[in-house]
Order: sequence, then C-alpha cells, then structure tokens
Amino acid sequence: MTTRAGILVALLLFGGIEPVAAQEADHFLVVKPGDPAATPDRAGAFLAAMGRWLEAKLPASEHVEGRIANRADQAAAAIARDSPILAFVPAGFYLGAIAPGLTPARVVAQIPRFGVDVERYYLVTAKGGPPTPAALRGTTVRTTADFDAAYLRRVVFADGLVPGEDFRLEASENLADELFYLLEGDPAGPDALLLDEELKHFFEADDFVWPELQVIWRSAPLPRDLVVAFGEWSEGELAALRDALVAMDETPEGRELLDLMDSEGFEAVDRELLERAATLYRSSGGGVTTHR
Repeated sequence: MTTRAGILVALLLFGGIEPVAAQEADHFLVVKPGDPAATPDRAGAFLAAMGRWLEAKLPASEHVEGRIANRADQAAAAIARDSPILAFVPAGFYLGAIAPGLTPARVVAQIPRFGVDVERYYLVTAKGGPPTPAALRGTTVRTTADFDAAYLRRVVFADGLVPGEDFRLEASENLADELFYLLEGDPAGPDALLLDEELKHFFEADDFVWPELQVIWRSAPLPRDLVVAFGEWSEGELAALRDALVAMDETPEGRELLDLMDSEGFEAVDRELLERAATLYRSSGGGVTTHR
C-alpha cells in the first residue's frame, strides 16, 4: 500500500467536507447521506479517534485525517478529486457513486450497528392509518433528506412497490417533526414514513411515540454499511486491514470507537447479500464497482 493523499470512510451522514490540510496526510471520509449530524464539528471526536487508530494500524500512513459528508454529491466529488485509501459507505452509495474505472475499490468489511447485521427499510404509519402498502396509493411518504432514489427504486423496493407510482416519496429535513404531524393527522404532514434501521432504532426508543405507530412493510435484508479500500493494496495488506477491523473490539481504544458508531464490531462482508443487491442494481440500469 502506498501513501496517498486520502482515506475515505463513508457511514450514512451528510456533512461538509473540510479543505485538504496543507501538510501531506492520508484521510478518510465518513459518508452518511441525509444526516444533519454528520458535520465536522459534531463528528470531530470520532474523526480524530479513528484517525489515530488508523495511524497505528496502517504502517504506510504516518498521519491520518478524517472528513465527513452528509451529501452524496459532495462525497462523490471528493472521491473523484482526491481518491481515498479507505471508505466506510452505505451500500447504495457504493453501488451507485463509486463508478467502475474511477479507481480500484475493494470491499473489506461491513459494519453491523444497533445489534443487527443487515440493513432494512420500513414503511411506518400511525395506528388507524393506512394498514397496508396498497393503501398508500395516492398518499405521501416522507424520508430523510437527500435520499438515494435509485437505490430505493432498484434494490429496496425490488418486491414491486414503486415510489412515484404507489405513493409520492418526498425528502424531509426533520423526520421528528414529520412524525409529530403524522400522529396529529396534520393535513400538511405525511401519511407514512420510510425509515432505515438506524431511524427505526431511534424512534423505537421513545416509549410514548412508538406504540402509536405500526410497521406496514419492511424490505428484504440488505447489505450494511461497507468499508471500501481504494487504490493499490496487496492481498496481504487487505487481509491485515480486515483482521485489524474485526479485532477492533479487543482494545479499549477500539471499543471506544465502536461505541461512537453504535456498533458491536466489524465483520466479514456478507458477499451473497451484497451480490444480490448489486445484481438488482445492475438489472435496472445502474453501474456497480467490483466487490471482490
């Protein structure tokens, strides 16, 4: 592995990208589309801690800096401008934004979070609201800002639901407000919310709100966030990186990082699940990078 001017780590938030430091450094970018908390200020402690951990684990990287993006276009532009050496990215971003031929990209590990090792999406309505997906026809469903429309259409709703036809799918900057409008029956509010595993976990923690909701649909299991290695790595280097990530929970520093990520630990990639998602994405006209 050679020293490059970049590590990209993509996790599922949209935040600004800080200017490249004057000193030569490897860097990683955390990508969390639509998450208003994915900003350099709010994610600073995690970025610094992950940078220190990577410095200790990657002998060819003397200094590692972190970046974060909560908009997919910003993250894709950063990759094209300054290819990273690592990326923690949502599966949809990996399949759609890391274009074939842009730079070598290899999936190294996946990131279980909130006690589950697969991703799912859920359609949620108020109790007494639309009881089935079919009952959503002509209604409004809202989800996170800057949602990945192509991934939702091609992979998440591969069982037949079609956003734009079966319901109107709109972005929202504040799903907590949308949930309030939903429960109040506000005519300006949505008829349902589309939540990923992280958002469902967040709302489930509210003992007053969650009992007033019903899940009327959930997707098939989908790949979790992925760790992607960019550039030229030997098989031995990739194996050493994978082993280090999987063993992160064995040290106090590693456990601190995992706590910041709401994760029990990295694990080997579910290749079968990733291949299924890639096949669905390709079959609907999407490009996909190699995911060996």
